[in-house]
Amino acid sequence: MFVSMKFENDVSEGHYRTIERICKEITAAYKLKPELKPQRVDWFDDGTSYVITEKIVEMICDCGLLLGDLTFCNPNVYHEIGFIMGKAKAEKKDTADILLFLDKSVPDENNKFVGFNLRNMKYISFSNNEEFGERLSINLKRFYHLEN
Repeated sequence: MFVSMKFENDVSEGHYRTIERICKEITAAYKLKPELKPQRVDWFDDGTSYVITEKIVEMICDCGLLLGDLTFCNPNVYHEIGFIMGKAKAEKKDTADILLFLDKSVPDENNKFVGFNLRNMKYISFSNNEEFGERLSINLKRFYHLEN
């Protein structure tokens, strides 16, 4: 699972810790092999040097699901979401395997803005990481067909 998010931001880091926790909980509860493992390019380390933009494309192409953090209206996140949407269209899929989320608790309204092209899509909206964790867990279990 590829996580597309703004880097070096305390709020975003909290989102990532919640994603990691939920993935570990689901993996343990359902004894998943392989485990649900979120990855982000800035934490990816295979012992080699690589072009980051190429690694992002590779990771997105190989991921089963892209989690996109719409908080902070980050252009890189929008680009990565658009890439996986275009990939799905090229593969003649009905929908891209993405799960988007937005933290409504950030104080600046500009950081809660969702751009025109994504505004009509379903996304998880939450006000705290506990709520995010609960809703993320439900959606991941549905996506991976672990529960109805």
